[in-house]
Amino acid sequence: MITIFLGGGPAVVIQAAVTALLLVALTPKSSNLAFPRVVDALVGGVVALIVAWLLLPFNPLRVVDRAARPALNTLANELSVTAAALSDRDPERAQKALDQVQQVEHHMQGLQEALEGGRETATLAPVRWRRRGALSQYVESAQYIEHAVANSGTLIRRTVTALEDDEPVPPSLPSAVAQLSDAVRSLLQELGAGLEPEATRERALRAVSEAGQAYADGVGFSGSVVVAQIRTTASDLLRATGIERVEANRLVRRAVETGKEHSPRTSPVGQPSAESDAGANAPDRPAPERAGGRPAEQPEQPEQADERLGRP
Repeated sequence: MITIFLGGGPAVVIQAAVTALLLVALTPKSSNLAFPRVVDALVGGVVALIVAWLLLPFNPLRVVDRAARPALNTLANELSVTAAALSDRDPERAQKALDQVQQVEHHMQGLQEALEGGRETATLAPVRWRRRGALSQYVESAQYIEHAVANSGTLIRRTVTALEDDEPVPPSLPSAVAQLSDAVRSLLQELGAGLEPEATRERALRAVSEAGQAYADGVGFSGSVVVAQIRTTASDLLRATGIERVEANRLVRRAVETGKEHSPRTSPVGQPSAESDAGANAPDRPAPERAGGRPAEQPEQPEQADERLGRP
């Protein structure tokens, strides 16, 4: 009862219960058993700590990486399936991806337990002190990985709705989701190897750029939510690589603008786009004339008026 009250872990509670059972069962037959039992427990505990922390400590980074693989691999795979479902306009396939991605939350609990054990070993075992830097990066990334999992779930859910509602799906939208999947895989590889996650950052920003292009090309209501979730998930992945919030948001905004500039429907400031200009593909013809033979003034385009008035 005292062990439970003090918040002991499962192993501590079980050992306390076993000791209590032995004392109750054996005390009538053996006198003064309590003190030798405590001494045995202390000796066994000290030997176990020496072996675990000094002689044969486990590799904390390897244990954490093994615990993270199920969660991140599942997330990356289901994002790939979602990208394929968008390309093929297959809502049932996207729904299956949504059902599978809900299992990631269960894997995240195992990752948290592995992080706690790994942090203790990296702190107490001198042989593993050199792993503390790589492990601390994993520890700091864990909360943002969890956020990315939650946002990806929303992304896939809105993908199902967009496909069921037969909303437009520009080619850049499934490409953006596929880039996000590649970013998750890169994060797993680079964190597990203790490397600087440059590839993760590059692919996350590429996903944002593709999403910005998809938004400029034209998406429906649910499609715009998918674009927003790609942007949010990519920001979470950037934070998981060690980038601060302000810098991550700045990089994401710049990537969005880059994607919009690459969209064929987006034109330079102050110029009408080719698709929005009704006369863009019409043959050249003389402007209508006013009385007196002078050409009539052409009506001012909205974009030109905005530029003249200083509006964005």
